[in-house]
Amino acid sequence: MNMSFKHIADFVPDYQGLPTLDEMFSHTSLLAAQKNPLVTIRPLGVSREGEPIELISIGCGQRQALLVGTPHPNEPIGCLTIEFLMDHLIADQQLRQKLDYTWHFIKSIEPDGLRLNEGWLKTPHDFNTYLKHFFRPALDEQADYTFPLNIPNYSFENSSPENIAWQEAIRIVKPDLLVSLHNSEHGGVFYVLTEEIEELSVQLMKQPEIYGMTLDVVGELFAETKQLHPGVFLAPNIENFVSASLETRIYNAGNSSFGFTKKMGTFGLVVETPYWKEVNSLVSEEMMSLEAVMAPLTSTAEKVISLITTLLPRLSLLAKGREIRFVRAIKEMQLQIQQTTQINLEQFQMQLPVAMGQAHQRSIRMMYLRPISMLRQLAFMVESRCGNSDTFPKAAEEMARSFLDNSISDPLLTFGMEPVSLKTSVSIQIDAILTTALLLQQKALASLK
Repeated sequence: MNMSFKHIADFVPDYQGLPTLDEMFSHTSLLAAQKNPLVTIRPLGVSREGEPIELISIGCGQRQALLVGTPHPNEPIGCLTIEFLMDHLIADQQLRQKLDYTWHFIKSIEPDGLRLNEGWLKTPHDFNTYLKHFFRPALDEQADYTFPLNIPNYSFENSSPENIAWQEAIRIVKPDLLVSLHNSEHGGVFYVLTEEIEELSVQLMKQPEIYGMTLDVVGELFAETKQLHPGVFLAPNIENFVSASLETRIYNAGNSSFGFTKKMGTFGLVVETPYWKEVNSLVSEEMMSLEAVMAPLTSTAEKVISLITTLLPRLSLLAKGREIRFVRAIKEMQLQIQQTTQINLEQFQMQLPVAMGQAHQRSIRMMYLRPISMLRQLAFMVESRCGNSDTFPKAAEEMARSFLDNSISDPLLTFGMEPVSLKTSVSIQIDAILTTALLLQQKALASLK
């Protein structure tokens, strides 16, 4: 059976920008003022910088769905998805009746991080602006990876304030469906599920083509996740990953939202849609190896690591307050880049269509530039605070900015990139969420017969 909610997705507006935190707060205030009996708004907690985190609930169905925006603050497409779906559910009684759910929303679980990304939200397809205003915290500060974790020889209990709010939402909702609203920078569409459901995998695999998008059949490169169908993957088990890496200690955070809710029987869904895709996205028979993808990136990685090694130690000594979050994130990204250069590619006997290989090549180049963007911002913040008392931050900011400018002007990075409309990305997420909700509902009803 071909199942699609495209008729709902067709109502998605042609968005030209992404919402700021204050714009989302204003929308929530408007909902509260309307005093609609379908809508309940509850406080969950506050971020480390004091931003409110709220749970907005719509409807009164028997099943429970929890949608969470910005689990990574540089991935805010889900904020639009939430804003659209909230309004549509309130207006569409037929949809509420078809899907016997109470719908719960956290618009942004990383509000502090979202504020730090606001410099690019109104021009989401300007790569220069995106890269120069990028922020993403270290893993052990992220809401999605600081759930408590206790396994033999490893324990993590240092949940972030944002994570504590998320835990409170889970306690209140006890979700049957948890949607963590991520998005990628570049490439195709892919899905991550916490349980192997054949019919759902088949339905999701078909959906991107409806919206003019291709599937990413690799997903998270080097993640070694099980592929259920092309572009549909089984979520990794964090506990197993941590247990396997205890000797190297490459993981220093907690459980994921999917791992934390597994014991409750919650089904988890991620729908990854990109900001940009390859212009030449047509599938061809020409293939390239993973070695060929990674080979041209070695030089970039070395230059990035060298610049970080040169500038970060002294900036770290000068950093205070919020600046320390940048230092920690940059250090972690440096380590991640070093790890990509040391991977034994023989373990990944992978052949990719050329267009997909090029897309992943660009994605990795972008990833390598993330810490340089944050290094530039760190240097600027330190310079602004210290003034003329130390000339090093200004020199560091100029070096990092020059590196970014040269990288962005390199055709290898940006030539052949095509923006993916926000309408397309939101439509794909909406269709996948509603399809998943309906199939889970049908599966639950069938089990009662």
